[in-house]
Amino acid sequence: MMKKIITNLLLLAVALLMVTSCDDMYPIVYDDANIIVGMSTASISVNENASGSFNIYLGGVSGTEATDVTLTVSTDGISKPAVEGTDFTLSSKNVNVPVGVATVTVTPIDNSVFTGNKQFKVTISGNSKDYTLAVQKSILVTLVDD
Repeated sequence: MMKKIITNLLLLAVALLMVTSCDDMYPIVYDDANIIVGMSTASISVNENASGSFNIYLGGVSGTEATDVTLTVSTDGISKPAVEGTDFTLSSKNVNVPVGVATVTVTPIDNSVFTGNKQFKVTISGNSKDYTLAVQKSILVTLVDD
């Protein structure tokens, strides 16, 4: 009997919570605390005989100031690492990102030797406005050998 009463009270409490949580009186407020910088995807593949690109985004309200984003390249934990300057180049490691997106181009350095696919990571290491970094702040780039 007591178990049934507790179960009914819990169901009532959950129902009330669901009804009151849909209240339009308190709209979501987007302010300076919610400005965020991140990568638009977790990974890309670029053919060795082509070029590819990825986007860095700045999410914020209209009028949010652009920020200069600093990128770092690493091969930590990668079994077949790509070497910057030998296997690829980036268009820039310092990118000005307005509200929206900015694009970084990856240009593989094509060679006639088949070495297999190689990888590297590009990570947002900071930004000039100290905006919050998104969880997705790195991208894994795979250079597909031809």
